[in-house]
Amino acid sequence: MREYVYSDGSELCLVREETKKRSSDFIANYKERARQRVRRDEWKYAGAGARFRGDTLEDHGIDADAPIHAYINGVCMAEGEKILYTFTVGDVSGVIRKDMDAAKDGEECILHTTEGELGAADFNRTDGKFAASMKRDLVTSDLILMDTANGDYYSITEGDSLDENPCFSRSKGGKLLFNSYPVGRYADGTFCEYGASELCAYDLQSMDIEVLRTDPKYSYVKPQDDAEGNLYCIRKPAKEKKKGNPLLEIVLIPYRILQAIVNFIQIFVVFFSGKTLTGGGNNPAKGRNIDSRELYIRGNVIKVDEEIKRNRKFKDADLSFIPQSWKLVRLGEQGDEELKSGICDFCVTDEGILCTNGRTVFLLKDGKKQTLCEGKLVLNVSAPIAAKKVGTLFELE
Repeated sequence: MREYVYSDGSELCLVREETKKRSSDFIANYKERARQRVRRDEWKYAGAGARFRGDTLEDHGIDADAPIHAYINGVCMAEGEKILYTFTVGDVSGVIRKDMDAAKDGEECILHTTEGELGAADFNRTDGKFAASMKRDLVTSDLILMDTANGDYYSITEGDSLDENPCFSRSKGGKLLFNSYPVGRYADGTFCEYGASELCAYDLQSMDIEVLRTDPKYSYVKPQDDAEGNLYCIRKPAKEKKKGNPLLEIVLIPYRILQAIVNFIQIFVVFFSGKTLTGGGNNPAKGRNIDSRELYIRGNVIKVDEEIKRNRKFKDADLSFIPQSWKLVRLGEQGDEELKSGICDFCVTDEGILCTNGRTVFLLKDGKKQTLCEGKLVLNVSAPIAAKKVGTLFELE
């Protein structure tokens, strides 16, 4: 029986005999409470009197139209009709177990923390262990190993790196696969840029880390193996090429210099007067054009409309808004075997490789594609696979 789970924006979808779609109750409740707080206080700061006193929502830093930041970061199947997902709402992140059979009141919060942001995750059905990345600051992240029975966890990696996408090995017991971006810094210690991502294996018994694949030209992310030990991942350029028009860049130099001067004056005026140049309040971000068609996916800012336009030039009709330079590959001693372009996430199963290109979930087997379902923003997909037992070193009590 084919079964898998995927996230589609703020919705979670479980596919077994039938497809069950459920919203994240935690995220929905958070958004509703945030809207209620704004509505509750809105009357205090409305009207001509409030504007005369300088006592509006803007003056208190409250933006009634501001987007509410809430995300599903990772999803994986647990037992039966239950799934596990990691989330971020405001400054809070955590892990939730959701019963997809329950139309409401089917969620159990396993972990709720402000210590860091939980990202991609993997669940080992063999012994109930759960691994995830936890971003501690704006630059670095480490991996945690957690027991879903009580929510206790340990950090198992550390250092000046961005460790992410943990996956319990299907072929080697006690191994955790992941990818790691080394952090580059200036002499004063401030962040410069990330190096190319390396594929690594963490031995949960000896605590040794083995580098499986590294190349300065490519970033290898989201490693996963099968029962025979074949290693798969998404390979993307270490630095995406940015195409531009040199002549246009030269023509725009005077405009950009003028724009820089105006911006400097704007900041100067806001800092000392609390008002913008047009006198429209003390929130210079109000009314700023924010491109809602930009997505942050696997360490890259994706301009959705631009990528869709660019991908139309290629013959591969499966490309959506994921760059075609992101390739699903199988690693081998003779080099990388490219299996599919424009892949956002995948999961190796006994039936084939479950993939998503951001819009479509499909099964890839022997070079042939079978479309399973479509969505609006399908960034995570997972299927139930029992990995080897982790071992006793990190038995959490």
